[in-house]
Amino acid sequence: MVLNCRPNGTLKTCSQAEGAHPIEGFNLNTDSVEDFWNCDWMRDFRRRKIRGERIPQCEGCKRTEESGGGSKRQGYLDRYYEKYKHRIREDGYVEEMPAWWEFRLSSVCNSACRICTPKNSTLIEKEHTKHYDFIPEYDKKQLIGCSKKQLGDGGNFLNEFWKHVNQIDAIELHGGEPLIDDNVIMTLQQLVDTGHASRMHVHVHSNINKVDEYVVSLLNQFKSGWFGASIDAYGEENEFLRWPSKWKTVDHNFRSLKLHSQWRKSILSAITVYQCLSMWKFLDWFLEFQDDCDMFFYTVHSPDRFSLEMINLNTRLQAAEELETYKPILHKRHHEKIDNLINNLRSTRTPLEKEYKGFIEYNDALDKIRKQDSFKLFPHIREIYETSSTKIHS
Repeated sequence: MVLNCRPNGTLKTCSQAEGAHPIEGFNLNTDSVEDFWNCDWMRDFRRRKIRGERIPQCEGCKRTEESGGGSKRQGYLDRYYEKYKHRIREDGYVEEMPAWWEFRLSSVCNSACRICTPKNSTLIEKEHTKHYDFIPEYDKKQLIGCSKKQLGDGGNFLNEFWKHVNQIDAIELHGGEPLIDDNVIMTLQQLVDTGHASRMHVHVHSNINKVDEYVVSLLNQFKSGWFGASIDAYGEENEFLRWPSKWKTVDHNFRSLKLHSQWRKSILSAITVYQCLSMWKFLDWFLEFQDDCDMFFYTVHSPDRFSLEMINLNTRLQAAEELETYKPILHKRHHEKIDNLINNLRSTRTPLEKEYKGFIEYNDALDKIRKQDSFKLFPHIREIYETSSTKIHS
């Protein structure tokens, strides 16, 4: 029951779905929600899910589950399946329009995270365009379509939203960085002014590089909410991974975030080959907030150039044992998240050579472009270069 779209108007079945825009022939810059919601592709997709078929778009979540981790797919099924299952017919047709809308009005962003793409960050788009000759072929392809019209540039998407607003239970704010997007802020204000906010839930994903008091005052007028702060590591490691953020600012903004009692705060960490061995530093910091804050560790499986398995298994097993020591001092509700990361660290899957090659090419390119030294903060990645047959880092 979720409407998921990209900043350029293309559509996906879910934010975790593999492939840039699997629903071909539709764009919410021009098309209506009715046009695609019960199109042949979507109805066939739902029928296949009902039959329990394994679907390519869902492979990311399936791999996470099979490696012992918790996936977005399973989490949403656990929370919302019973509430909305009656809306879907056996033939895949859904009578009602989406109840949960994901907002990606633009890719405007003040971060250029190592794992992100130019389609989701204007900073990355500018960086990769400027240094086009240095980036790998995979990343050159990611630039295609970035400069197309975005949802916030025209009125069609927002017109569709207001057309169906009475059927919408929740909105989920993504970016780019939604809290610096003028069109997102304007829509929040309009929802408050029209009274819809008082019956709606709002999900917020933010890098919290900037948290405006006015925006927080708008969020506090929604019935309920969930605020997910994207923080991948502690201190300098987070500054590296979520460049060019400053840890002092991130720490201050998270501590200063005041939301009413029907909100939940969470920290979302995308775990990669970079910081997978040093998440104990993050946990030392998180302990102060564990009473009223959740945490989620998402191991990055796509693109596969960030795979944890490129690090020697014995090294990863030592990191897993270190994390085990935190369970006695963490509340029990956090144990599942720790166990998910531990299970991923213990994975025995053998990575492919293309994973090593993809990492080395991208890491070398970004180190050169950003004048960073990944070996200084993450010395363990040297073994990726030593294991791979690709040219050694110089």
